[in-house]
Amino acid sequence: MLLRDDLIPYLNQTPINFTGVGDQVVVMGQTNTRIAVLQFFFVLSAATTLIYKSGLVTQLSGPMPFLANGAQVQDFIQLPILCNVGDNFVINTSSNVTLGGVIWYALAPSVQ
Repeated sequence: MLLRDDLIPYLNQTPINFTGVGDQVVVMGQTNTRIAVLQFFFVLSAATTLIYKSGLVTQLSGPMPFLANGAQVQDFIQLPILCNVGDNFVINTSSNVTLGGVIWYALAPSVQ
């Protein structure tokens, strides 16, 4: 699978690691850029419902229930999950859980 050439200079990888409930910032946004989520995986410590968000308001997914020790693997996305300009990529969790994994994303003005 080929990677979009315009994203290659802006690729980043970072751990996902939080314990909490509610909105958890996974990738910090920057002025005049968009976060393009390309790939991730994680494991949850307890049952919860997750919603992916752009910033604090815009939902990028519907509610997704997970069981304790549930996991999600999102292979490389040719059409990335896009946040609004300047927004953080947020995972909202309905209950207090520990979530750990890794995310690959691009943070660039060229992301359309």
